[in-house]
Amino acid sequence: MLKIQPTASDKGDWEKEARVMGEVYQKSLCTIAACIGDSCDGNLFTLRKAAKICPQSCLVAENSEMERGIHLKPHSGYWYANVETSTLSKRGWVLQERLLAPRTVFCTRDGFFWECKKINKSDANDENPPTYWDQWVATPKLADLVKNWRSFVKEREFPASGKISTKKSSFMRQCFTRKITKREVVARPWYEIVYNFTRRDLTYATDRLPAVAGIASSLSAWTGDKYAGNAGIWLSDLIGGLAWYRGNGNSESTRLQNAPSWSWASVTAPIDTLLKRTDHVTNIAQVNTQRTVTTTHQNGGVSVHQLHLRGPICWIRIRMKPIDGIFRAIHHVPGSAPQPIPEKQWPRFSNPASRSAARGASGLKGASNSFIPFGYDTEDHEVVFDVSTDNPEIGTEFMCLAIVHAGFLTSVAQVYPMALVLAPVDVKRKVYKRIGWCFMWADILEEDIREDEIVLV
Repeated sequence: MLKIQPTASDKGDWEKEARVMGEVYQKSLCTIAACIGDSCDGNLFTLRKAAKICPQSCLVAENSEMERGIHLKPHSGYWYANVETSTLSKRGWVLQERLLAPRTVFCTRDGFFWECKKINKSDANDENPPTYWDQWVATPKLADLVKNWRSFVKEREFPASGKISTKKSSFMRQCFTRKITKREVVARPWYEIVYNFTRRDLTYATDRLPAVAGIASSLSAWTGDKYAGNAGIWLSDLIGGLAWYRGNGNSESTRLQNAPSWSWASVTAPIDTLLKRTDHVTNIAQVNTQRTVTTTHQNGGVSVHQLHLRGPICWIRIRMKPIDGIFRAIHHVPGSAPQPIPEKQWPRFSNPASRSAARGASGLKGASNSFIPFGYDTEDHEVVFDVSTDNPEIGTEFMCLAIVHAGFLTSVAQVYPMALVLAPVDVKRKVYKRIGWCFMWADILEEDIREDEIVLV
Protein backbone atom coordinates (compact mmCIF):
# COMPACT_ATOMS: atom_id res chain seq x y z
CA MET A 1 0.00 0.00 0.00
CA LEU A 2 1.38 3.43 -0.99
CA LYS A 3 0.30 6.57 0.82
CA ILE A 4 1.03 9.92 -0.83
CA GLN A 5 0.99 13.04 1.33
CA PRO A 6 1.57 16.58 0.03
CA THR A 7 4.58 18.52 1.25
CA ALA A 8 4.92 22.25 1.65
CA SER A 9 7.47 22.45 -1.15
CA ASP A 10 6.01 19.97 -3.64
CA LYS A 11 2.36 19.00 -4.07
CA GLY A 12 2.77 17.74 -7.61
CA ASP A 13 2.57 14.00 -6.91
CA TRP A 14 -0.33 14.42 -4.53
CA GLU A 15 -2.35 16.58 -6.94
CA LYS A 16 -1.70 14.13 -9.78
CA GLU A 17 -2.82 11.09 -7.78
CA ALA A 18 -5.75 12.90 -6.11
CA ARG A 19 -7.33 13.42 -9.53
CA VAL A 20 -7.45 9.67 -10.22
CA MET A 21 -8.43 8.36 -6.76
CA GLY A 22 -12.02 8.08 -7.92
CA GLU A 23 -10.95 5.64 -10.63
CA VAL A 24 -8.87 3.65 -8.13
CA TYR A 25 -11.90 2.92 -5.95
CA GLN A 26 -14.32 2.53 -8.84
CA LYS A 27 -12.14 -0.14 -10.48
CA SER A 28 -11.28 -1.99 -7.27
CA LEU A 29 -12.49 -5.54 -6.75
CA CYS A 30 -13.23 -4.96 -3.07
CA THR A 31 -12.43 -2.15 -0.62
CA ILE A 32 -11.60 -2.94 3.01
CA ALA A 33 -12.75 -0.29 5.51
CA ALA A 34 -11.47 -0.15 9.10
CA CYS A 35 -14.29 1.09 11.34
CA ILE A 36 -12.46 0.29 14.60
CA GLY A 37 -10.79 3.00 16.61
CA ASP A 38 -10.87 6.77 16.57
CA SER A 39 -7.74 7.39 14.50
CA CYS A 40 -5.43 5.89 11.90
CA ASP A 41 -3.58 4.13 14.73
CA GLY A 42 -6.48 1.72 15.30
CA ASN A 43 -6.34 -1.93 14.28
CA LEU A 44 -8.20 -3.51 11.41
CA PHE A 45 -9.32 -6.44 13.57
CA THR A 46 -10.32 -6.71 17.22
CA LEU A 47 -11.18 -9.41 19.72
CA ARG A 48 -14.90 -10.04 19.88
CA LYS A 49 -16.77 -11.32 22.88
CA ALA A 50 -18.43 -14.67 22.48
CA ALA A 51 -22.13 -14.47 21.78
CA LYS A 52 -24.16 -14.20 24.95
CA ILE A 53 -26.93 -16.26 23.42
CA CYS A 54 -25.94 -19.25 21.32
CA PRO A 55 -28.11 -20.10 18.32
CA GLN A 56 -30.67 -22.71 19.30
CA SER A 57 -33.97 -24.14 18.19
CA CYS A 58 -37.19 -24.00 20.16
CA LEU A 59 -40.86 -24.76 19.71
CA VAL A 60 -43.72 -22.32 19.89
CA ALA A 61 -47.19 -23.77 20.55
CA GLU A 62 -49.85 -21.95 18.58
CA ASN A 63 -52.63 -24.12 19.99
CA SER A 64 -53.03 -27.47 21.66
CA GLU A 65 -52.85 -29.36 18.36
CA MET A 66 -50.07 -27.53 16.45
CA GLU A 67 -46.43 -26.78 17.15
CA ARG A 68 -43.97 -24.96 14.92
CA GLY A 69 -40.20 -24.72 15.27
CA ILE A 70 -38.20 -21.50 15.01
CA HIS A 71 -34.47 -20.75 15.12
CA LEU A 72 -33.04 -18.04 17.39
CA LYS A 73 -29.66 -16.42 16.82
CA PRO A 74 -27.83 -13.50 18.46
CA HIS A 75 -28.08 -10.05 16.96
CA SER A 76 -24.74 -8.96 15.50
CA GLY A 77 -25.19 -5.20 15.90
CA TYR A 78 -26.69 -2.45 13.83
CA TRP A 79 -25.37 -1.12 10.55
CA TYR A 80 -26.13 2.41 11.69
CA ALA A 81 -24.11 2.16 14.91
CA ASN A 82 -21.17 0.23 13.47
CA VAL A 83 -20.73 1.77 10.03
CA GLU A 84 -22.53 5.07 9.51
CA THR A 85 -21.53 6.63 12.84
CA SER A 86 -17.99 5.26 12.91
CA THR A 87 -15.03 7.64 12.94
CA LEU A 88 -14.13 6.46 9.45
CA SER A 89 -17.53 7.45 8.06
CA LYS A 90 -17.04 10.96 9.42
CA ARG A 91 -14.05 11.53 7.14
CA GLY A 92 -14.58 13.65 4.03
CA TRP A 93 -12.44 11.58 1.65
CA VAL A 94 -14.30 8.41 2.64
CA LEU A 95 -17.53 9.57 0.99
CA GLN A 96 -15.83 9.14 -2.39
CA GLU A 97 -14.69 5.64 -1.41
CA ARG A 98 -18.19 4.66 -0.26
CA LEU A 99 -19.93 5.95 -3.37
CA LEU A 100 -17.55 4.63 -6.00
CA ALA A 101 -16.32 1.30 -4.63
CA PRO A 102 -18.39 -1.58 -6.09
CA ARG A 103 -17.95 -3.70 -2.95
CA THR A 104 -16.81 -2.86 0.57
CA VAL A 105 -16.10 -4.97 3.65
CA PHE A 106 -16.36 -3.00 6.92
CA CYS A 107 -14.39 -4.33 9.88
CA THR A 108 -16.18 -3.24 13.07
CA ARG A 109 -16.17 -4.13 16.77
CA ASP A 110 -19.35 -6.15 16.32
CA GLY A 111 -18.24 -8.07 13.26
CA PHE A 112 -17.95 -7.71 9.51
CA PHE A 113 -20.44 -5.87 7.33
CA TRP A 114 -20.78 -6.09 3.57
CA GLU A 115 -21.96 -3.41 1.16
CA CYS A 116 -22.45 -3.64 -2.59
CA LYS A 117 -24.78 -2.13 -5.17
CA LYS A 118 -27.60 -4.49 -4.24
CA ILE A 119 -27.49 -5.19 -0.52
CA ASN A 120 -26.02 -4.52 2.93
CA LYS A 121 -25.43 -7.55 5.17
CA SER A 122 -23.56 -8.61 8.30
CA ASP A 123 -21.42 -11.70 8.92
CA ALA A 124 -24.37 -13.16 10.81
CA ASN A 125 -26.25 -13.10 7.51
CA ASP A 126 -28.49 -10.31 8.76
CA GLU A 127 -29.80 -7.97 6.11
CA ASN A 128 -29.69 -4.34 7.11
CA PRO A 129 -32.72 -2.54 5.70
CA PRO A 130 -32.75 1.28 5.92
CA THR A 131 -33.80 2.71 9.28
CA TYR A 132 -35.30 6.05 10.26
CA TRP A 133 -31.84 7.45 11.00
CA ASP A 134 -30.46 6.46 7.60
CA GLN A 135 -32.20 9.39 5.93
CA TRP A 136 -29.90 11.71 7.89
CA VAL A 137 -26.57 9.88 7.94
CA ALA A 138 -26.65 7.01 5.43
CA THR A 139 -24.38 7.34 2.43
CA PRO A 140 -26.35 7.46 -0.84
CA LYS A 141 -25.63 4.96 -3.61
CA LEU A 142 -24.17 6.13 -6.91
CA ALA A 143 -26.81 4.27 -8.94
CA ASP A 144 -29.59 6.18 -7.16
CA LEU A 145 -27.86 9.50 -7.78
CA VAL A 146 -27.55 8.78 -11.50
CA LYS A 147 -31.14 7.52 -11.74
CA ASN A 148 -32.51 10.66 -10.10
CA TRP A 149 -30.19 13.11 -11.85
CA ARG A 150 -32.95 14.15 -14.23
CA SER A 151 -36.31 13.77 -12.60
CA PHE A 152 -39.75 15.32 -12.30
CA VAL A 153 -40.80 16.94 -9.04
CA LYS A 154 -44.40 17.37 -7.99
CA GLU A 155 -45.17 20.84 -6.75
CA ARG A 156 -48.10 23.15 -6.20
CA GLU A 157 -48.79 26.05 -8.49
CA PHE A 158 -47.93 28.77 -6.01
CA PRO A 159 -49.16 32.22 -6.98
CA ALA A 160 -46.61 35.04 -7.13
CA SER A 161 -46.99 38.77 -7.66
CA GLY A 162 -44.16 40.59 -9.37
CA LYS A 163 -40.63 39.31 -9.60
CA ILE A 164 -39.57 38.90 -6.00
CA SER A 165 -42.54 39.88 -3.85
CA THR A 166 -44.71 37.38 -2.00
CA LYS A 167 -48.34 36.49 -2.50
CA LYS A 168 -50.54 35.60 0.44
CA SER A 169 -53.61 33.38 0.48
CA SER A 170 -55.42 31.32 3.08
CA PHE A 171 -54.06 27.95 4.19
CA MET A 172 -57.30 26.08 3.44
CA ARG A 173 -57.54 27.60 -0.03
CA GLN A 174 -53.93 26.75 -0.75
CA CYS A 175 -54.36 23.16 0.41
CA PHE A 176 -57.52 22.34 -1.47
CA THR A 177 -57.57 24.48 -4.59
CA ARG A 178 -53.97 24.58 -5.77
CA LYS A 179 -53.39 21.92 -8.39
CA ILE A 180 -50.27 19.77 -8.49
CA THR A 181 -47.92 20.12 -11.45
CA LYS A 182 -44.80 18.29 -12.57
CA ARG A 183 -41.56 19.98 -13.54
CA GLU A 184 -38.28 18.52 -14.74
CA VAL A 185 -35.23 19.30 -12.63
CA VAL A 186 -31.54 18.51 -13.09
CA ALA A 187 -28.59 17.76 -10.78
CA ARG A 188 -30.54 17.80 -7.53
CA PRO A 189 -28.85 14.64 -6.17
CA TRP A 190 -25.61 16.63 -6.11
CA TYR A 191 -26.94 18.76 -3.28
CA GLU A 192 -27.44 15.62 -1.19
CA ILE A 193 -23.74 14.95 -1.66
CA VAL A 194 -22.81 18.51 -0.68
CA TYR A 195 -24.97 18.31 2.45
CA ASN A 196 -23.50 14.95 3.47
CA PHE A 197 -19.90 15.76 2.56
CA THR A 198 -19.65 19.14 4.30
CA ARG A 199 -20.62 17.53 7.60
CA ARG A 200 -17.55 15.32 7.47
CA ASP A 201 -14.03 16.04 8.69
CA LEU A 202 -11.05 17.03 6.57
CA THR A 203 -7.48 17.38 7.79
CA TYR A 204 -6.98 20.11 5.19
CA ALA A 205 -10.00 22.35 4.55
CA THR A 206 -8.69 23.10 1.07
CA ASP A 207 -9.39 19.45 0.12
CA ARG A 208 -13.10 20.20 -0.24
CA LEU A 209 -13.09 20.11 -4.03
CA PRO A 210 -10.44 17.39 -4.59
CA ALA A 211 -12.26 15.06 -2.19
CA VAL A 212 -15.41 15.02 -4.35
CA ALA A 213 -13.71 15.29 -7.74
CA GLY A 214 -13.93 11.53 -8.34
CA ILE A 215 -17.67 11.52 -7.60
CA ALA A 216 -18.22 14.44 -9.96
CA SER A 217 -16.16 12.78 -12.70
CA SER A 218 -18.25 9.60 -12.47
CA LEU A 219 -21.53 11.52 -12.47
CA SER A 220 -20.37 13.55 -15.47
CA ALA A 221 -19.52 10.37 -17.38
CA TRP A 222 -22.92 8.84 -16.59
CA THR A 223 -25.10 11.92 -17.14
CA GLY A 224 -23.19 13.86 -19.80
CA ASP A 225 -23.39 17.08 -17.77
CA LYS A 226 -20.38 19.36 -17.37
CA TYR A 227 -18.96 19.99 -13.91
CA ALA A 228 -17.19 23.21 -12.88
CA GLY A 229 -14.34 21.66 -10.96
CA ASN A 230 -13.07 24.92 -9.48
CA ALA A 231 -16.45 25.71 -7.89
CA GLY A 232 -18.20 22.39 -7.22
CA ILE A 233 -21.34 23.11 -9.27
CA TRP A 234 -22.87 21.93 -12.55
CA LEU A 235 -23.27 24.02 -15.69
CA SER A 236 -26.75 22.56 -16.18
CA ASP A 237 -27.89 24.10 -12.87
CA LEU A 238 -25.70 27.13 -12.16
CA ILE A 239 -28.41 29.06 -10.31
CA GLY A 240 -29.32 26.06 -8.15
CA GLY A 241 -25.66 25.68 -7.33
CA LEU A 242 -25.66 29.17 -5.82
CA ALA A 243 -28.63 28.47 -3.52
CA TRP A 244 -26.68 27.41 -0.44
CA TYR A 245 -26.03 28.89 2.99
CA ARG A 246 -24.02 28.15 6.11
CA GLY A 247 -25.79 25.44 8.08
CA ASN A 248 -26.27 25.55 11.86
CA GLY A 249 -26.38 29.26 12.58
CA ASN A 250 -23.67 29.10 15.23
CA SER A 251 -21.28 26.90 13.22
CA GLU A 252 -17.76 28.27 12.79
CA SER A 253 -16.72 29.15 9.27
CA THR A 254 -13.74 30.76 7.58
CA ARG A 255 -13.23 31.83 3.97
CA LEU A 256 -11.02 29.71 1.69
CA GLN A 257 -9.17 31.22 -1.25
CA ASN A 258 -9.13 28.21 -3.58
CA ALA A 259 -12.72 28.67 -4.85
CA PRO A 260 -14.89 31.61 -6.00
CA SER A 261 -16.85 33.40 -3.27
CA TRP A 262 -20.11 32.03 -4.70
CA SER A 263 -19.00 28.40 -4.36
CA TRP A 264 -20.04 26.27 -1.38
CA ALA A 265 -16.41 25.10 -1.31
CA SER A 266 -15.20 28.62 -0.45
CA VAL A 267 -16.14 28.27 3.24
CA THR A 268 -15.37 25.67 5.91
CA ALA A 269 -18.84 25.37 7.45
CA PRO A 270 -21.46 22.64 7.01
CA ILE A 271 -23.57 23.62 4.01
CA ASP A 272 -27.35 23.59 3.75
CA THR A 273 -28.98 23.93 0.36
CA LEU A 274 -32.38 25.38 -0.36
CA LEU A 275 -33.30 22.22 -2.26
CA LYS A 276 -33.02 20.27 1.00
CA ARG A 277 -35.93 22.30 2.37
CA THR A 278 -38.39 22.38 -0.50
CA ASP A 279 -38.85 20.90 -3.97
CA HIS A 280 -40.37 24.14 -5.22
CA VAL A 281 -37.34 26.20 -6.23
CA THR A 282 -37.60 28.21 -9.44
CA ASN A 283 -35.03 30.58 -10.90
CA ILE A 284 -35.39 34.36 -10.82
CA ALA A 285 -31.92 35.38 -11.94
CA GLN A 286 -30.40 34.43 -15.28
CA VAL A 287 -26.82 33.57 -16.19
CA ASN A 288 -25.36 35.47 -19.14
CA THR A 289 -23.49 32.51 -20.57
CA GLN A 290 -21.95 34.56 -23.38
CA ARG A 291 -20.14 36.88 -20.96
CA THR A 292 -19.43 34.39 -18.17
CA VAL A 293 -15.70 33.64 -18.12
CA THR A 294 -14.92 29.91 -18.33
CA THR A 295 -11.90 27.75 -19.11
CA THR A 296 -12.04 24.30 -20.74
CA HIS A 297 -9.23 21.94 -19.75
CA GLN A 298 -7.54 19.21 -21.78
CA ASN A 299 -9.27 16.48 -19.77
CA GLY A 300 -12.67 17.94 -20.67
CA GLY A 301 -13.19 19.65 -17.33
CA VAL A 302 -14.49 23.20 -17.01
CA SER A 303 -13.68 26.08 -14.67
CA VAL A 304 -16.00 29.06 -14.15
CA HIS A 305 -14.27 32.24 -12.97
CA GLN A 306 -16.47 35.30 -13.45
CA LEU A 307 -20.18 34.61 -13.29
CA HIS A 308 -22.37 37.19 -15.04
CA LEU A 309 -25.82 37.26 -13.43
CA ARG A 310 -28.86 39.33 -14.30
CA GLY A 311 -31.70 39.66 -11.83
CA PRO A 312 -33.68 41.86 -9.41
CA ILE A 313 -31.61 43.85 -6.91
CA CYS A 314 -32.74 45.38 -3.63
CA TRP A 315 -31.19 46.55 -0.36
CA ILE A 316 -31.51 45.42 3.24
CA ARG A 317 -30.49 46.96 6.56
CA ILE A 318 -29.37 44.97 9.62
CA ARG A 319 -31.68 45.62 12.55
CA MET A 320 -30.79 42.97 15.14
CA LYS A 321 -27.92 40.69 16.18
CA PRO A 322 -29.42 37.50 17.60
CA ILE A 323 -27.63 34.88 19.67
CA ASP A 324 -28.32 32.07 17.19
CA GLY A 325 -25.99 33.44 14.54
CA ILE A 326 -28.83 34.56 12.25
CA PHE A 327 -29.09 38.30 11.66
CA ARG A 328 -32.46 40.02 11.24
CA ALA A 329 -32.79 42.70 8.59
CA ILE A 330 -35.42 45.02 7.15
CA HIS A 331 -35.93 46.35 3.65
CA HIS A 332 -34.10 49.58 2.82
CA VAL A 333 -34.24 52.08 -0.04
CA PRO A 334 -30.80 53.53 -0.95
CA GLY A 335 -30.64 57.31 -0.74
CA SER A 336 -33.62 57.59 1.58
CA ALA A 337 -33.33 59.03 5.07
CA PRO A 338 -32.42 56.31 7.59
CA GLN A 339 -35.51 55.22 9.44
CA PRO A 340 -35.34 54.36 13.14
CA ILE A 341 -34.88 50.65 13.78
CA PRO A 342 -38.30 49.48 14.99
CA GLU A 343 -38.69 47.35 18.07
CA LYS A 344 -40.39 44.24 16.72
CA GLN A 345 -43.24 42.76 18.72
CA TRP A 346 -45.12 39.50 18.40
CA PRO A 347 -48.66 40.66 17.68
CA ARG A 348 -50.41 37.52 18.89
CA PHE A 349 -48.34 36.27 21.82
CA SER A 350 -47.86 38.31 24.96
CA ASN A 351 -45.07 36.45 26.73
CA PRO A 352 -42.01 34.32 25.90
CA ALA A 353 -43.71 31.13 27.06
CA SER A 354 -46.59 31.48 24.61
CA ARG A 355 -44.15 32.56 21.91
CA SER A 356 -42.12 29.38 22.44
CA ALA A 357 -45.28 27.29 22.31
CA ALA A 358 -46.28 28.95 19.05
CA ARG A 359 -42.99 28.00 17.46
CA GLY A 360 -43.73 24.38 18.23
CA ALA A 361 -46.92 24.51 16.17
CA SER A 362 -46.99 23.67 12.49
CA GLY A 363 -45.41 26.42 10.51
CA LEU A 364 -42.44 27.50 8.46
CA LYS A 365 -38.92 26.97 9.78
CA GLY A 366 -36.68 29.97 9.53
CA ALA A 367 -32.94 29.79 8.98
CA SER A 368 -32.44 29.58 12.74
CA ASN A 369 -34.71 26.48 12.84
CA SER A 370 -37.36 28.36 14.82
CA PHE A 371 -40.88 28.20 13.44
CA ILE A 372 -42.70 31.17 11.97
CA PRO A 373 -46.20 30.28 13.25
CA PHE A 374 -49.37 30.30 11.17
CA GLY A 375 -50.85 33.76 11.04
CA TYR A 376 -47.61 35.58 11.93
CA ASP A 377 -46.89 38.20 9.29
CA THR A 378 -43.16 38.81 9.70
CA GLU A 379 -41.50 42.07 8.65
CA ASP A 380 -38.00 40.66 8.96
CA HIS A 381 -35.59 39.04 6.58
CA GLU A 382 -33.10 36.49 7.90
CA VAL A 383 -29.44 36.84 6.91
CA VAL A 384 -26.81 34.12 7.21
CA PHE A 385 -23.28 35.35 6.59
CA ASP A 386 -20.90 32.87 4.97
CA VAL A 387 -18.11 33.59 7.47
CA SER A 388 -19.09 33.19 11.11
CA THR A 389 -16.85 36.06 12.26
CA ASP A 390 -18.70 38.60 10.10
CA ASN A 391 -20.42 40.85 12.63
CA PRO A 392 -21.83 43.97 10.97
CA GLU A 393 -23.16 46.77 13.13
CA ILE A 394 -26.87 47.42 13.42
CA GLY A 395 -27.87 49.74 10.59
CA THR A 396 -25.32 48.36 8.11
CA GLU A 397 -26.72 48.21 4.57
CA PHE A 398 -26.17 45.41 2.05
CA MET A 399 -27.09 44.88 -1.59
CA CYS A 400 -28.96 41.67 -2.43
CA LEU A 401 -29.50 39.86 -5.72
CA ALA A 402 -32.57 37.63 -5.67
CA ILE A 403 -31.80 34.41 -7.54
CA VAL A 404 -34.64 31.96 -6.79
CA HIS A 405 -38.22 31.69 -5.58
CA ALA A 406 -38.90 29.06 -2.91
CA GLY A 407 -42.41 27.76 -2.29
CA PHE A 408 -43.58 26.60 1.15
CA LEU A 409 -46.90 25.17 2.27
CA THR A 410 -48.02 27.65 4.93
CA SER A 411 -50.93 29.96 5.55
CA VAL A 412 -48.70 33.04 5.58
CA ALA A 413 -47.21 32.95 2.10
CA GLN A 414 -46.55 30.51 -0.69
CA VAL A 415 -43.55 31.92 -2.52
CA TYR A 416 -40.55 33.67 -1.00
CA PRO A 417 -37.56 35.18 -2.82
CA MET A 418 -34.11 34.07 -1.72
CA ALA A 419 -31.08 36.26 -2.38
CA LEU A 420 -27.31 36.48 -2.35
CA VAL A 421 -25.88 39.12 -0.01
CA LEU A 422 -23.11 40.95 -1.85
CA ALA A 423 -20.08 43.14 -1.13
CA PRO A 424 -18.51 45.41 -3.77
CA VAL A 425 -15.16 44.58 -5.35
CA ASP A 426 -15.26 47.12 -8.20
CA VAL A 427 -18.44 49.20 -8.21
CA LYS A 428 -17.65 50.89 -11.52
CA ARG A 429 -17.41 47.53 -13.31
CA LYS A 430 -20.26 46.09 -11.19
CA VAL A 431 -18.03 43.38 -9.76
CA TYR A 432 -19.16 41.85 -6.46
CA LYS A 433 -18.34 38.96 -4.19
CA ARG A 434 -20.79 36.87 -2.22
CA ILE A 435 -20.72 37.27 1.57
CA GLY A 436 -24.01 35.69 2.66
CA TRP A 437 -27.56 34.50 2.03
CA CYS A 438 -30.88 36.25 2.70
CA PHE A 439 -34.27 34.64 3.35
CA MET A 440 -36.64 37.38 2.20
CA TRP A 441 -39.66 36.54 4.32
CA ALA A 442 -41.05 40.11 4.29
CA ASP A 443 -42.80 41.86 1.40
CA ILE A 444 -40.77 44.13 -0.88
CA LEU A 445 -42.44 46.82 -2.95
CA GLU A 446 -42.04 46.50 -6.70
CA GLU A 447 -40.87 50.10 -7.06
CA ASP A 448 -37.95 49.38 -4.71
CA ILE A 449 -36.53 46.72 -7.04
CA ARG A 450 -34.26 47.32 -10.01
CA GLU A 451 -33.08 44.90 -12.67
CA ASP A 452 -29.35 44.80 -13.36
CA GLU A 453 -26.48 42.57 -14.43
CA ILE A 454 -23.49 42.08 -12.14
CA VAL A 455 -20.23 40.14 -12.21
CA LEU A 456 -19.78 37.65 -9.38
CA VAL A 457 -16.25 36.56 -8.46
